Amino acid sequence: MKTFKDILKEATTKENKIYVDGNNNLWFAFRPHSGQTIANFNTKMFITDKKDDSHYDPTSVKDFIKYAKVNKPIKKKGKQSIFAIPVYKGSNQPDFDVWEEGTQKPNKIIYFLLSEGKINVVNFFDSKGEALGWLNSTI
Repeated sequence: MKTFKDILKEATTKENKIYVDGNNNLWFAFRPHSGQTIANFNTKMFITDKKDDSHYDPTSVKDFIKYAKVNKPIKKKGKQSIFAIPVYKGSNQPDFDVWEEGTQKPNKIIYFLLSEGKINVVNFFDSKGEALGWLNSTI
């Protein structure tokens, strides 16, 4: 049986995974079904750590920043970085190929653009081209 210390160590290592399950939950997971989620996730949303904004979600923004510090972006420009997120059908997370034993491939890939600064913002995109276009039109 894992101790609390073991679980905490797992939660803070590079092995954290990010993905969307078949129930439209975006996961920051350290093992299947364990971690932080954004429920009812869709790519038409964005989140920020700016107080009083209707998209205020400082915990999730912090999770994206933590993820970005230990994973290589697809593209980076200044303080902006693009990362891929696999999207799976179904909800049997141990089967997802982000996990060592998993064999289920993602049905599609979506992207997030992390913009870091005084106010941090995370935007989501359905295509890599859209994310790159957004990145190239800023800064």
